[in-house]
Amino acid sequence: MEATVPAWKQQPERGNAFVLRLLVRLDRALGRRLVGWILWWVAFYYAAVVPSARQASGDFLARAGCRAGFFDTVRHFRTFARVALDRARFATGRLEGLVITREGHEHIASARGALVVGAHLGSFEALQTLSHQHGLRLNVVVDLRNARQLSAVMAELAPEARVRFVSVDEHEPTSVLQLTEAIADGELVALLADRLTAASDRSIAVPFFGAMARFPTGPFVMAHALGCPVLFACALYREPNQYHLVCEPFSERLVLPRATRAEALEGACARFAATLERFARIAPDNWFNFFPFWEPHHDDVTRR
Repeated sequence: MEATVPAWKQQPERGNAFVLRLLVRLDRALGRRLVGWILWWVAFYYAAVVPSARQASGDFLARAGCRAGFFDTVRHFRTFARVALDRARFATGRLEGLVITREGHEHIASARGALVVGAHLGSFEALQTLSHQHGLRLNVVVDLRNARQLSAVMAELAPEARVRFVSVDEHEPTSVLQLTEAIADGELVALLADRLTAASDRSIAVPFFGAMARFPTGPFVMAHALGCPVLFACALYREPNQYHLVCEPFSERLVLPRATRAEALEGACARFAATLERFARIAPDNWFNFFPFWEPHHDDVTRR
């Protein structure tokens, strides 16, 4: 299969350091409730002028068994905007006005050296509340272009935060060594495992919401290399101000035997997709991948 740039990479990056600074200023100047009303207009405008995202939202909502009309996609985008705005609160530790419930937090509490995988579902940033509560440093694996920017912004906005952004590049083994040392020191490594980040990424098509969708194999190769427990975590948003933070074991230790590596990777991706689908069905409006996610021909072909 010919390598192509991932669909989400072809869209303008909206989660960068500038946006994080802007969200913090808006939240502090106007307050969460007033900004929340403004977000409805932002969501309406976005649904009206970005048809590709609107179609992707409608496609997902329909697959999840939900209504998928224009105003349903507006509500979907508004949830995304609300969660994006709250990222600033989690980043800076300003949690007043938020109600956070927890399920399975004991897995984080007892974790000493673990990989936490999540997805663009709800707020992955809410994981920071658990790591801070239990005094654990959180190493977040991000896109190479954003690592330095995000680290600088976090140091500026929340110098006391125990979060470090790390970029992993196959040509820079020091970054992988940094994560290995973090695990050995009992820290947490966290990453999102539902998107390809480059055209060269390897992926496997597995069942997801009744059709075939591609998931990257890189997170599970990393899990094998780190040789540590793997946890799944997400925080599902509910109006007007509640986040339900869920954490559950994914694998005690992910092993990819040399003789059956391809099959083991496919199994790991399929289990992750099934776990993600289970939580996405609970809160479909928390799904934040607004691009064509499923295979056009639903064929299960592995790209090597």
